[in-house]
Amino acid sequence: MENNQSFVARIGNFEKIEGADKIIKASVILNGTPVTSVVVGLTDYKEGDLVIYFDSNLCLSDTTVLDIDRQSPDFTKEGFSSVARYLARGNRVRCIKLRNTYSDGLTIPVDKFYIFFKNEKEAIKTLVEGFSFTEIDGVEICHKYVVPVKSQSQGTGKKRNREKNQIAIVSGHFPEHCDTEQLARNIRKIDPNDVIQITRKMHGTSSRTGNVLISRNISFVEKVFKKLGFKISSTQYEYAYGSRRVTKKIEEVDLPPKQHYYSYDLWTDAGEKFFKGKLAKGEVVYYEIVGWIPNGSAIQSIKDHVYNYGAPENTFRIFVYRFTLTSEDGFTIEYSTQQVRERCAQLGVDCVEQYFYGFAKDKYPEIATDENWHTNFAERLKVDYLEKDALDCISKDTADEGIVLRREVFNCDSFKMKSLRFLDRESKEMEKEDYADIEATPEVEVQMPQKG
Repeated sequence: MENNQSFVARIGNFEKIEGADKIIKASVILNGTPVTSVVVGLTDYKEGDLVIYFDSNLCLSDTTVLDIDRQSPDFTKEGFSSVARYLARGNRVRCIKLRNTYSDGLTIPVDKFYIFFKNEKEAIKTLVEGFSFTEIDGVEICHKYVVPVKSQSQGTGKKRNREKNQIAIVSGHFPEHCDTEQLARNIRKIDPNDVIQITRKMHGTSSRTGNVLISRNISFVEKVFKKLGFKISSTQYEYAYGSRRVTKKIEEVDLPPKQHYYSYDLWTDAGEKFFKGKLAKGEVVYYEIVGWIPNGSAIQSIKDHVYNYGAPENTFRIFVYRFTLTSEDGFTIEYSTQQVRERCAQLGVDCVEQYFYGFAKDKYPEIATDENWHTNFAERLKVDYLEKDALDCISKDTADEGIVLRREVFNCDSFKMKSLRFLDRESKEMEKEDYADIEATPEVEVQMPQKG
């Protein structure tokens, strides 16, 4: 199941909350497996009721809020309590802590969404457990939360992208890192016989560096020789550096100017420092940058908790999590988890911390591989790896972010599981007026034309 979508689930596993008489803790359950926990009203639901679940990365549309509110018999009356009371600015769903109990997201009874369908029969047929969506019949229900951008990039890039003979990366040779879906929602994709790797999820900024194929300008003389039948290459390999979504620099290429999140180009600095001149042709490395930039600003922090992971002040570290190799004709090979670690050793750089590698069933051999294996496996992962302190960070009581589980398959296939403690603090940080998302800065990506 993809990220950034609401979905139909069941609610249950109700637990009393100490000192509370109007609210209880409940599990959001998908295909028999608890996905997360929420706090709900004591009489809101019965065990096994169908609900629509929205996680703390989503925003409800104004239409959704209003149409659900209108179904209440108390709508417009004095003292009416809107769905919006559970939401932050922009109708953003929050992860909050109530009576020392985390509530990760928002649940709404499934029948409140029947009004978005032509009739109740169609609604019941569609809104079955596991159905995920952002819109119904063309009406937006929710969308991913995007941090408001206050400033704009200095260049639009588009005017230069289509210039004749422009030099740019050949399409497919410097891709973004694949999206990491949520493990709890996709736990049944994991087979007990799968070979998996479990690593630490780190809170920094994503970066990529590659020795990639670019198109180049052919000189007049070369064009003449090409017409005469000589083989003249219109491509060459150069180093490229980028953040998660933006190409920052290509060697020997004059790119449009960009406004960086930091006071300088951290991503190119890191790439040149650790990888320039060391990568094979077609090789791209993906890694997390953590610590500080040279002026002392933290790369990632939540309140007064700096996520430096052992990096001394005013310096940064990198932790590699992925390598790919793309042939000249565009065929990409994914390095195995063990190959990634061996390549890092060759290059003298750090890998992300590995907690486990092997068959999934061998992680907890005491768990029977029966119909309950997925639920029990997910719950054990939560107990063993979530809600922990990041002990290698400079600030005490820094919440570790979570884990990433990768299946050893041909393509990139990774899933994340985050600590509720981390999500709660991150959600509070988003409430600040000056909050900014490093992974969604107001930069412009270079358009990459097709090879030819």
